[in-house]
Amino acid sequence: MEAFDPFFFPTKVLRVVRGGSMAWVDFRNSILLFDSVPGDSPEVSLIRLPPLMPINNVDSGSPDGPCVDHVRDVTCRNDGWFKFIEMGFPHLDPNDARLNRGWEATMFKRRIIRSDDDCYWQWEPCGTVDSASLLLPAADSCVPDCLFPEIFDYEERKLALNNVLSSFPTLDLYRDDVVYMMTKIKDDDPDGWIIAVNTESKRLEGISPFSQESYHLHRIYQQCDFSKHLINKALGTHLAKDMDKLMDQQPPELATVERAACREEDDVS
Repeated sequence: MEAFDPFFFPTKVLRVVRGGSMAWVDFRNSILLFDSVPGDSPEVSLIRLPPLMPINNVDSGSPDGPCVDHVRDVTCRNDGWFKFIEMGFPHLDPNDARLNRGWEATMFKRRIIRSDDDCYWQWEPCGTVDSASLLLPAADSCVPDCLFPEIFDYEERKLALNNVLSSFPTLDLYRDDVVYMMTKIKDDDPDGWIIAVNTESKRLEGISPFSQESYHLHRIYQQCDFSKHLINKALGTHLAKDMDKLMDQQPPELATVERAACREEDDVS
């Protein structure tokens, strides 16, 4: 890896759709793509990520800079695209007593395989959303009980995510325009919420509270998927049977705004 970039520091590994391919991601700099890993001579390519937002481009005095895991994420889609997102805090001023923590997030996409159409060989922006303009689902007319005063303005009847700290964006593995974020009142709070944001419709899709046993300065949640090869080999084993039992149960979901709103309407009636 040092032969391609001496400051490459991988923080995430991706299983690429193409058979036997893997990618190592340095959120600050690039993606190192290995084609045909099981082969004798895999093809290696370095894919540069978009430059950091100016607000995130902090000079730490080190050539590799500070960790940007809390503002960036990369994933690989089954349709042959890399997806990338970065969030920033353009209004954050530590000298302002009001401490506006509003964020802005932009998503990009790029083809994994080079094609004749070079415009898709570069990172292309495919959606921007900011916390101040984030909407509730259009079908909801009442305030959901899962939105606490810290993240909902009951007088204005709109989201108040500018009052809380959001970080660690995580792209959904299955839905193109959905990103998850960890939201807290303060940095050192062990408790908070995971929110789901749709960057295309610019709406809050779901929210779920969480509680940590201790405080951590890293991503505490991760969406996961199993390779079909592992699943096929595991058929008939005790692990597969246990997984079947779990799949038969009602799956836990994010507490969606729609479901909470329906409960409130029932209480009123």
